[in-house]
Amino acid sequence: SHILEFVGANMRILDYGCGWGCLSRAMAEKGNQVTGLDQDEESLKIAKAFNLIDRIAYLETTISELQSENFDMVTSTQVLEHVHNPGHYLVACNRVLRPGGQLIISVPNVINLEFVKRQLSKRMRKGFTQLSGEVLRDYAKENHHIQAWDPASFVRLNASVGFRYVD
Repeated sequence: SHILEFVGANMRILDYGCGWGCLSRAMAEKGNQVTGLDQDEESLKIAKAFNLIDRIAYLETTISELQSENFDMVTSTQVLEHVHNPGHYLVACNRVLRPGGQLIISVPNVINLEFVKRQLSKRMRKGFTQLSGEVLRDYAKENHHIQAWDPASFVRLNASVGFRYVD
């Protein structure tokens, strides 16, 4: 994973939205102490079953229960687009980071050919009616993206809660 290029060794890392723990495991194998959090209980069960490494702790708690300024790094990959209050999510990440700590976060980039095609479609408004009906009938937070950002807007959001863009 490209994210691992930014992860050193001997750090305390929170993998926020760890899913099945693949990234948690890779970071622990680099010599880090990793804490994995995820809202999805089934994903945590899988992570615990397949990543039995002493340097990983999977917790069944929320980030609000974690000690402030306790981590050198927070990773969050492909999670923020599922969150209703992304500013609150990022503030929580910032709170658990020690001064000078790093947030490594990834989200889908919505600026692609499919996005542009939808924006130019004359049927776009009808598509909104269909989309809202689908979500109202079958909303599943873990499967539906409810947020989207172009790169500049995403950097702006992160900076608004105290993060400086590095790479």
